Amino acid sequence: MVEVVYTPESTQRHGWRLWSVMIKELINSGELIWRLILRDISVRYRQSVLGYAWAIIPAVVTVGISAFLTGSRVVSIGATAIPYVAYALWGISLWQLFSGCLTACTNSLAHSGSLVTKIHFAKEALVIAALGQPLFDFLIRLVPQSCQLQRQLAEPLEAIVNEILTHVLAFGKNENSHAKRFTILPCRCSL
Repeated sequence: MVEVVYTPESTQRHGWRLWSVMIKELINSGELIWRLILRDISVRYRQSVLGYAWAIIPAVVTVGISAFLTGSRVVSIGATAIPYVAYALWGISLWQLFSGCLTACTNSLAHSGSLVTKIHFAKEALVIAALGQPLFDFLIRLVPQSCQLQRQLAEPLEAIVNEILTHVLAFGKNENSHAKRFTILPCRCSL
């Protein structure tokens, strides 16, 4: 058994030394963090009827209800820079990322009690590994969000790009020549 002796010159007295020790321990436990992230992801999605759709369904249902309430004038939302559905979908997804990370980190040590008491390792690895599953869910939600946002912004973006190309190519030509208009075909995502 290792005996720990606390002295006035221990690493806890100097914050930067404590941080360097914690970072070294986290780097050394990188494999453990990766294994814990894979465990959490496989446990969540293994033998699930809807599988990875569970990462998307809560955000889509929440945005659908919000869009219905906004459209029926029950809830009044001001003007947004992007279409409301895209705005709400991004907002809900960011909120779910924040709340998922906070919940997972707080529960990580409590749910791994036997692991914490029986094995010596960097306990911060449990907290960092708990961030993996909410981040994975967020990455899954990025795919339909990106396609939906691109679909809603494709026409305005196409018009802006065409206008810029027309002016750039017309620069330096005389006033009577007409610049050729370019047509940029937007990439359509299909799910």
